[in-house]
Amino acid sequence: METYEPAVAAIGEMLAIRRRKLSKRNEERLGAFIYGKGKAVGL
Repeated sequence: METYEPAVAAIGEMLAIRRRKLSKRNEERLGAFIYGKGKAVGL
């Protein structure tokens, strides 16, 4: 399950930027999740 590629994390980050109109709490949670996955991949 921990086989995320950097490209997947990058796409997720771009989607998060697109969804900036969401509540800040959701954006922060999503950002932290993506950041965590990116760190696991080695970004």
